Amino acid sequence: MKLNKYLIAILLLGFCLRILTFFIYGYDLNLQSDDANYRVSAEVLLKTGMLTYVEHAIPTVHIMPGQVWLLSLPILLFGPGNASLIATKIMFILLGTLSIYLLYKIGVKLFNEKAGLIAAFLLAIYLPQVLMDNITLTESPFLPAFLALIYFSLKLVEKKNMSTFLIMLLFYFIALFLRVQIALYPVFLFIYLLIKKYPFKLMMKQFSVSVVLLLIVMGPWWIRNYAAYNQFIPLTGGSGNPLLLGSFYGQGITPGNYSEIVEQINKEHPHANKYEIMEAQKEVAKERISYWWKHNPKYFIKSYLYIKPQLLWHKEYFPKEIFLPFDVVNKAGNYLKVIGFASLIAAFFLLKKQRKELIFIALLLFFQTYFNSSILSFNRYALPMMPLLFMAIGGLGGYLIIKYKNKSLESSSNSKSVSIND
Repeated sequence: MKLNKYLIAILLLGFCLRILTFFIYGYDLNLQSDDANYRVSAEVLLKTGMLTYVEHAIPTVHIMPGQVWLLSLPILLFGPGNASLIATKIMFILLGTLSIYLLYKIGVKLFNEKAGLIAAFLLAIYLPQVLMDNITLTESPFLPAFLALIYFSLKLVEKKNMSTFLIMLLFYFIALFLRVQIALYPVFLFIYLLIKKYPFKLMMKQFSVSVVLLLIVMGPWWIRNYAAYNQFIPLTGGSGNPLLLGSFYGQGITPGNYSEIVEQINKEHPHANKYEIMEAQKEVAKERISYWWKHNPKYFIKSYLYIKPQLLWHKEYFPKEIFLPFDVVNKAGNYLKVIGFASLIAAFFLLKKQRKELIFIALLLFFQTYFNSSILSFNRYALPMMPLLFMAIGGLGGYLIIKYKNKSLESSSNSKSVSIND
């Protein structure tokens, strides 16, 4: 595997920024939120063998188990103290550096080497992701799995072999065990394969294999969930609270107070477990959303098509300031988003050979935007989508650089021919 000097420099830059964050801001840099909860869950898992979250006396279906499994490995090796936390942070920094490399590989496969280098450079210096690679949230391990999934999806269209398909499927399952938002990825892959005229018989054969592997991989999780809650829970049962919270974001929302509603639900279900409380919150959320649509359809549409996506994208998720103040990082991030979406549109018209791939990327962006907006528009959920925008910037940037160089060569060649004729 030959790496050019520019890629090596970018990888070193990305690694150095992340390791400097580790040394300057401390190995114990944290948000005292989900990141701390995941680590405690990992310790409980190793002690009791039970997957829990926040309430550690009962099994949870609030989260997928991937993050807890991952965090339990350093604790298993080094114990629950500082040594395992340091090992975890180093592991996440290496995963962050791997993400930079994978984005480069996607850029090269999709466009050209220049595109890959531009995209990788942007991810290397993107401070919100640098921060995430120093915090034990799902964003850091999910991103390389997501990027590897996209890379092998693109490679599958090219190779059309079972080995590439199985590797792609492996990264799909890894990503799925980290975040449920990736669950519907196969739908968009199917659309992409159709527009690429992928052999239908081969697609059906691989689909059959994927169904069998899905049953094998997910079966134990389904059995565990059924044993714990006497319900078939395919992924998680934790969407009720975010859905209820999300019903309070927008214009013309249903009247009510979130805290009072939660308190009322708890009073009405005094003996309910966490899952049952979540389900009760989901039902109230559905009622609120239905009332909102019935009484304020205009504001409902405006909220879901404009206000909620804006909440997702408009503000950088940068809860701890590193190197630069929030205002500077937020302003730079907003510029990158505008340039990224503009680049995606421009590339669609200028790069005809990659148009189908750009449709695939746009579908992923569109779905993730509106899936997250339909539940809770939390700006943290936009982070894994930023590399897709960096890829679009890289694609357009690489195209413009090559076009400029070709024009310069033509101009130089014409000048030489004129001087020879003279």
